[in-house]
Amino acid sequence: GHSNSFCPPGSALPQRVHFGYYSVLGEDDVSRGAERPCEPGSYCGEDAVKRPCPPGRWGGTFALNDSSCSGPCAEGYYCPLGSLSRFEVMCGDPGRLCPEGSARPIYVPLGYYSTGGNSSTRYAAEVAPAGSYAIDGMLFACPAGFYGMDSGLASASCSGPCTIPGYYCPEGSTSPVMRLCGGDSVWCPAGTVAPLQVSSGFYTADYSSYSPSLGLQPCPPGQWRNLTAISASGSLQEWSARNSSGEVGGLRDAPECQLCPDGTYKAVVGDGQELCRPCSVRFAVSAANRLVCECKSSLLKQHVSGMVVYFNVSSGQCSVLATQQVEAMSDRLWSLLLSATDMPPNSDSALTRWRQFPCEPGFVCEHGVRRRCPAGFFGSLAQETRPFCSGPCAAGFYCPAGSTSQFQLACGNPNVFCPEGSPQPQEVSAGFYSNEDDGTGKLRSSQKICPPGYYCSGGLRYPCPAGTFTDLNGTVSPNCLGPCQRGHYCESASTSSRQFPCGNSSVYCPEGSALPQLAHQGFYTAATGVDAGAVAFWDPFNSTNSVELPCEPGYYCTGGVKYPCPPGTFGWRYGMYTATCSGLCAAGYYCPSYLAPQPAAPSYTIWPGRPQVSATTFECGSVGHFCPKGSSYPLAVSGGFYSTGGGNSNGNITRSKQIICPAGSFCQGAVPYLCPSGTYGSSPGLTMKQCTDTCPAGFYCPAGTAVPRPCGPGEYSTGAAALCT
Repeated sequence: GHSNSFCPPGSALPQRVHFGYYSVLGEDDVSRGAERPCEPGSYCGEDAVKRPCPPGRWGGTFALNDSSCSGPCAEGYYCPLGSLSRFEVMCGDPGRLCPEGSARPIYVPLGYYSTGGNSSTRYAAEVAPAGSYAIDGMLFACPAGFYGMDSGLASASCSGPCTIPGYYCPEGSTSPVMRLCGGDSVWCPAGTVAPLQVSSGFYTADYSSYSPSLGLQPCPPGQWRNLTAISASGSLQEWSARNSSGEVGGLRDAPECQLCPDGTYKAVVGDGQELCRPCSVRFAVSAANRLVCECKSSLLKQHVSGMVVYFNVSSGQCSVLATQQVEAMSDRLWSLLLSATDMPPNSDSALTRWRQFPCEPGFVCEHGVRRRCPAGFFGSLAQETRPFCSGPCAAGFYCPAGSTSQFQLACGNPNVFCPEGSPQPQEVSAGFYSNEDDGTGKLRSSQKICPPGYYCSGGLRYPCPAGTFTDLNGTVSPNCLGPCQRGHYCESASTSSRQFPCGNSSVYCPEGSALPQLAHQGFYTAATGVDAGAVAFWDPFNSTNSVELPCEPGYYCTGGVKYPCPPGTFGWRYGMYTATCSGLCAAGYYCPSYLAPQPAAPSYTIWPGRPQVSATTFECGSVGHFCPKGSSYPLAVSGGFYSTGGGNSNGNITRSKQIICPAGSFCQGAVPYLCPSGTYGSSPGLTMKQCTDTCPAGFYCPAGTAVPRPCGPGEYSTGAAALCT
């Protein structure tokens, strides 16, 4: 029959092949006798014919029934005819890409680079942005010294070389004026790929004549100095006079350079705020360092491709040039446009230096800047490259800027000192004292920091008073670093807050102690503070106690030590200092104090583990026990004895003594009973009801008889008689 039907053995009629299945020939290779599910990588439609999954698709299961199979091939991979996996074949190198459902790789065009996946499974492409180029599907930054203005560049030369003096093009540049050279210490001739360091002994800028009366170095680009602040201590001329004469003040009073206001930039060296020029409000904002203005993103977005957007440090404006204009401009025109002039300090910008010059005699050239020999040093040589010229001013003297002798000016008086290389006298610092080996008092050359154990004021040093300490250098307070630590005492000039432990339990040392204090009778010493527990734990000999406290009730104190009142005693008041405390525990009561449970004590005994503050804290307990005065726990009444004291109103629980049972009685359970009638008890301390014996014949024994009584004349008894008959 037809391919979409089959006839298994015994069929009366053909059967239709199921979707996703195909019919197969029987043993005669003619009739179709069975059906099979379509294998992975293929599909079987309504005609029950097996076909391979088309390119770009894949089949991962049996019995697929249409040409979509299991779905499109995964992005980054391609699937040939009959593929079994969505990851059948990796796309290949970065020069090829495979979007989802790819039957074969697609080659990436020049100027584009592949993206997505990894280097073997790319599936998308993007145009090379400005500042880069793309070849073989890979993106590269324009090399240093070149710039790329347009997107989609496909050559390592990008848009061309950077040849504008005063600027340089690092890797990935998008403009021939990509980066300002940087400052006085570097220079950028035409075609520079990175700033060049100014050679030793050369300079690009000369500030030696800048503010000569002030003796100040000019503020760098991006910063200015508020010289009007000097007027707080007099006129600018007065301040200059102090500086030039060496009077204490001068340079140390000079205001520091500060950042130009927001919305401005400063590309030149100098102090005046007028040098902070405004940025274009519409198109630019201040850079964080205020060296230049940054063109706003709105302007950049308007000129993405084929245009150069740059900041002109001369005009303070963001400028835009078309590609054609850039290519047509000469290097000289660029230089004029960007004000990259060649002779400092006339250059319009300290950030676009492009020439260097040899240093002339009488100056020192350092980091591309020519200056006079600094204050505190002297020099007589030309073409100086050493930053400190011929050397420092001699100790005991000071040298203003431009000095020619190491003994230019004497330091002054003992209140100031001039170490080697001093530009002016210095006041002795707080916490220091001046050297004491200068005989004239005018050539002090050093100060020494106040050593531990001392404080310094007015250039002199003093020992710390007893009870205080300092373990630091440079202490200025007469109280030094503070009082000696509690539990310790400090002698004069102490360097430790714990110079000496207080001693033992008999003494104590509050904070700031100069000597230990003897504890009073009835008081004990202890540690104090939030760490008192830890101090006591680690100080078993009580050598650092810091307070005396009155002995609490229940304790007595002597020699600074607290003891619990002994067992059998009590203490009701503060300040006791003998072991008798307040006296013995009351009769009929017991005071165990700190005693551990005793085997001889009854089970109901209370063991509080602490001393008692009352003579009647614990009642003796039962008629079978008694507590004489000063008892530490109840005592069992002895056999043949009975307890007394305490009366019966309180249930006989405060018995205070025991008494032996008298003759004619017996005692059981600490209770006395009379010997029964017909018996007698001839001795004390009997414990049995039979007492000594039964009354003999011829005698009679009423209850409580100690000695049998003979019958009277005419009477008789036969024994055990209470009365004669």
